[in-house]
Amino acid sequence: MSNRWYKNITAAGVILCLMAAGPALADWSDDPTARTPVCTADNAQNSPRLVAVDDGFIVSWRDWRRLEYLDVYAQKFSVYGEMLWPENGRVIAEGPAGMLEQAAQVSSGIAPDGDGGALIGWNDSITGHYAQGFVTRAEPDATVAWGDPGEPVQAPDTAVPMLSNPVRGANPISQYGIVADSEGG
Repeated sequence: MSNRWYKNITAAGVILCLMAAGPALADWSDDPTARTPVCTADNAQNSPRLVAVDDGFIVSWRDWRRLEYLDVYAQKFSVYGEMLWPENGRVIAEGPAGMLEQAAQVSSGIAPDGDGGALIGWNDSITGHYAQGFVTRAEPDATVAWGDPGEPVQAPDTAVPMLSNPVRGANPISQYGIVADSEGG
């Protein structure tokens, strides 16, 4: 065989190796001191909730970027760690806005919707004495589909926190939130 043949085979081998290593060269950081950021907005972000969806992951969190308000945001990542929604997340619920009357959107939970999006629930609350439950669907393209900012799942006069099921949901047992039921609903 000629040198040219060996060069072509070598080049093809290098290209195949790089293609196979693509997922390893993705956006997820494997350095524990330089983790993949979900949100880098000012002020505190906490209480993340993560679910796997058909084509990646959706994470929701509580966000203090507006200081006087505690809002709910979400971000979608591909299986390779690429952010698919706007940088620093997509606002899901911010109060007061629309039907939300209280400054704090708390006890958020998340469940996959079975179609690449997620169902996200939270309580519109400012004190432990009032917590009206809301839910919305975050579609795969970051559209918030239900209500403005969500659909109430209970009337204000019957408001109590939504309970989670730690077996089916991504919420710790001491938290509240929305989770999928055993029948996929």
